[in-house]
Amino acid sequence: MKVEKYRVLGELIETNKRQFVIPVYQRNYDWRKDNCKTLFDDIVNAVVMDRLHFVGSIVYVDQGEENKIYRYLIIDGQQRITTIFLLLKSLYDVSDDVNLKNEINSMLFNIDRFNNLKLTDQNKIKLKPIKSDNEQFILLMKGEVEAMNKSSNIYSNYEYLKSLIRKTVQGGEVSCEDILAGLKMLTSAVIILDPKEDNPQGVFESINSTGLELSLADLIRNFVLMTDKDQERLFEQYWLKIEQNITLQNVFMDTIMSCV
Repeated sequence: MKVEKYRVLGELIETNKRQFVIPVYQRNYDWRKDNCKTLFDDIVNAVVMDRLHFVGSIVYVDQGEENKIYRYLIIDGQQRITTIFLLLKSLYDVSDDVNLKNEINSMLFNIDRFNNLKLTDQNKIKLKPIKSDNEQFILLMKGEVEAMNKSSNIYSNYEYLKSLIRKTVQGGEVSCEDILAGLKMLTSAVIILDPKEDNPQGVFESINSTGLELSLADLIRNFVLMTDKDQERLFEQYWLKIEQNITLQNVFMDTIMSCV
């Protein structure tokens, strides 16, 4: 295990040929609007005050290279990282500045500069959330917003962040360029785990995060999936279907109760 202090964009996200992967035993992306608003305000304040802003720790495992893309398994920090990607995409869609869009594009996507990468819809994007979130995230990154599930947090927080950007820019506080500059001022204590010496899943279980508390369902999922190496298959064939069925049942019951 080693600890480094990094700029979140310049030294993590902005680097080409890498992908941050959220393991299946983690919770879904579930930051609320107030969490997004706090991060956005911190970014605006960083650029107004012209000073760095610390956003907490990020813990990851370097999984090495796969098809010339370096993969990093995010153990802690997925809520912040995902929100930063959503904010970058929101900023890209709000701005009319071609140069700004090109710069953001290189942060969101791996760029095949020498035509030697086998990029797909999946590994082209620098973030891979867990499956249910990932489907919505790919649609968003492809610009297919209308096809997204409007009840997903990926969609709702993207739309909310766009509204924050428009409101702030129209109010004359800062420009889109300023917001990107503020994003570049975010710093983090990055903890890099060695898979040979550290137990990534054990570290995840023991982290006392300042983020959202794990629900009972999160704890059960962590316990079940952490005990097996075949996590991806178990998650897709069994756990994801359980989550989807429970969600549908809850929606059905909410609809029934609203009619009573």
